[in-house]
Amino acid sequence: MRKIVVLLFAFCIIVVPSAYAADAEYRFTHNDHDTLIIGKITELSNETIVIQAVDYIVSARDLNVNAKKKQLRPEVVKLTSDSVKQFNEVIQPGILSKLGVGDSVVTSLNKKGDKYSIAWGLFKADSTDYKTLSVEAYNGMQSAMIKDFINSGGKYTEFAFDGQTNTVYRIETGEDNTQKRAVIYQGTGGTENLAAIDNNTPNELSTTLKTNYTQYIAYGITGAIILVLLFNIISKKHSRRENIE
Repeated sequence: MRKIVVLLFAFCIIVVPSAYAADAEYRFTHNDHDTLIIGKITELSNETIVIQAVDYIVSARDLNVNAKKKQLRPEVVKLTSDSVKQFNEVIQPGILSKLGVGDSVVTSLNKKGDKYSIAWGLFKADSTDYKTLSVEAYNGMQSAMIKDFINSGGKYTEFAFDGQTNTVYRIETGEDNTQKRAVIYQGTGGTENLAAIDNNTPNELSTTLKTNYTQYIAYGITGAIILVLLFNIISKKHSRRENIE
């Protein structure tokens, strides 16, 4: 019985972070935050990060169509200590050691009252020029996706990932509902031609794109539900045994 519980915990520990990462990418590029800023760090400690905003990105697409987020334009933001600690220890371990005063960053933030917290990511950038900057995300594929989104000023929001060829595609849909994809990144081991590719079968790519984000979320939720149900079953059996004894 204990082995089952341990295995279930291990399953959730592995799957749920993957669900978070996949979901975070989509939310980052679809305005699911109160502001997305490009700025410079003016203060940095284990307790907080203060950022002077230089520019802002508003996505062309909203995840929350019926309840759009604020998309604020603050001049300076001070991140809460809890948010900084969680991001440094859980979401992106050791990120503070890679940052310094004067560094450029791109970050998705939420605001509650007069306080800001990290929503869907904080990434080191090589400049504050949104048209040309690059970012250091979790890996090369994610870095390429975020760079393309930022460089477009929020215009390009849909991407597909091919883990087998280590390739990232930007996907654009025309007025006739046909889709055009272009390779924006190809890591070691990929074989895809780096030229833009026209694709007249939109449904295939659309399905692939949705799968990239939703399959991990579904796995995580399913795992959590199974864990809760099994705990209930185990608890009931344990209670019955105690009553019998």
